Amino acid sequence: GVVFITNAEVYALDGGAENEKIEMFSVPSGSGSGWVYDRSGHIITNYHVIVDANELMVKFIEGTEVPAKVIGVDPGTDVAVLEVSLPADKK
Repeated sequence: GVVFITNAEVYALDGGAENEKIEMFSVPSGSGSGWVYDRSGHIITNYHVIVDANELMVKFIEGTEVPAKVIGVDPGTDVAVLEVSLPADKK
């Protein structure tokens, strides 16, 4: 099936003071579509969708959203392969 992919950059905001907490936040920096290649959790998408990502999320049509990791890219053909841990009902 078709999936929606969100590419985000994660930043740390330092409060400056010695005991002040560092705040982490995620800023969306791109999005695109992809498709499920197999039941092992491989997703095919375009390289330009995931380039420079710190964090990738894959959202399935019915709403399930899971983190993804890049396992292969070919910038020359604009192809990327992601991997997700699929919920049991998605396998």
